[in-house]
Amino acid sequence: MPRLPSRSRRLRARVGAALAGAALAGAALAGAALALGACDAATGPLPRAGAPADLEFSMGGFGTGSTFVESRADTVILRRVSWDGDPTEEQEVARAVPTAEAWRAFWAAAERAGVGEWKREYVAEGVVDGHGWSLRVVSGGHAIESSGSNAYPDRLGREHELEMTDDFRLFVDALGALVDSPLR
Repeated sequence: MPRLPSRSRRLRARVGAALAGAALAGAALAGAALALGACDAATGPLPRAGAPADLEFSMGGFGTGSTFVESRADTVILRRVSWDGDPTEEQEVARAVPTAEAWRAFWAAAERAGVGEWKREYVAEGVVDGHGWSLRVVSGGHAIESSGSNAYPDRLGREHELEMTDDFRLFVDALGALVDSPLR
């Protein structure tokens, strides 16, 4: 192979160093992306007792109306909006102050449902109408936010399209038990 002039060798060395630096930067960027992906999961363990600092849950969709559950201080409120009614006219269905035992049962059900493993988003691609849901729960300085459109998590955080999983149903039923009213 012919020997390159020294200027060309220096240029090739600089280009090689730049490419090596870019490869390291790319590896660092890939590592950061993986770390951010891991942040998609819950940020802490679920509590075992007591009311959360914040609880918001909603679900509904085409032809079904909407259901909202939220906590305000020690009270849990269930509201519904009829599918064929005026969306600005919410109807309060139930209001309750759950007991310590009710909160322990709720957190135990949330643990069994795997809420701490749920990802930020579950989406069934290509489905326009259907059912959506969202959850935000804050307790002990940790927040879990998850939502879905025609897709639901199981206790391991895996996505299942179009059909509610038994784990998701368990969690929804536990929310309903807090206000002594079924949500689905």
